[in-house]
Amino acid sequence: MDPWFKFYASDYLLDPEVDALPLEAQGILVRIWCLCWRDSVVPSDPGTLARRAMVDPKAMRKHWASISRFFQKSDGGMVSPRMERERSESRAKAESRRLGAQKTNAKRWGNRPTSESHSDHSATGQRVAPGVAKRPLERVAEVSPSESESESEVHIPPLTPPGGTAEPDEPASAPDPSPVVTVMPCVGAGPKTWSVTERMLEEWAPAYPALDLRQEVERMRLWLLSHRERRKTARGMPRFALAWLSRAQDTPRGSRQTSPPRSTSRATEADQAFLDQLDAIEAGA
Repeated sequence: MDPWFKFYASDYLLDPEVDALPLEAQGILVRIWCLCWRDSVVPSDPGTLARRAMVDPKAMRKHWASISRFFQKSDGGMVSPRMERERSESRAKAESRRLGAQKTNAKRWGNRPTSESHSDHSATGQRVAPGVAKRPLERVAEVSPSESESESEVHIPPLTPPGGTAEPDEPASAPDPSPVVTVMPCVGAGPKTWSVTERMLEEWAPAYPALDLRQEVERMRLWLLSHRERRKTARGMPRFALAWLSRAQDTPRGSRQTSPPRSTSRATEADQAFLDQLDAIEAGA
């Protein structure tokens, strides 16, 4: 039996017999209804029923005359016609669902015994459609050691996207819901852009307190736009960004450049060392 029953608020509030009851009596009535739903039959003695419903015996005796007319006497106690009506409807619906499930299973599996249905599963737990020949499991035992070794040496080349090189699989990650601050251009067979979000700036801020991170990531973006040969893959961009910010953090304020680094042919010795560092990061990514 379901642990719940239908309670129509409009019917309850608009019932003139319920509306005539004091609020204290209405509360006792609902508690007795709950007992009737759970136990079917409840005691007809007001004192015993008060203990079962956990209400004040004095309040039960005070309102008993008006409450008792919502119930009918039965063998060993009294029942609620309303709860019995709800119980019958609930059982009828449960039986209807059961018969519907039987019809659905009959259409899917036919009239085969349950044991036969369970046998239509391979050793790997996969379902085999009716009428489809099953693969004999004995073939596994007939494979000779030489056959097994030759089969294990078969090399299956990795799938390579058209016009690109295969990269190792990475676990899929949910997109960052944080607002995007800027977008960096990337190269390679993977994504062609890499986004810097507000959440990333918040995470970087404690590590780079001397930097205006918004200005720094914009300098980074402009530098990548003007140095196509130095762009990184989307996978290598996080390490590139941290290396960029670390260099900017360690550079004295007075000697900081106000524009992106110059091209390699005109770079200073410090800039060239930094470019070499970025290339090493990309090689190790």
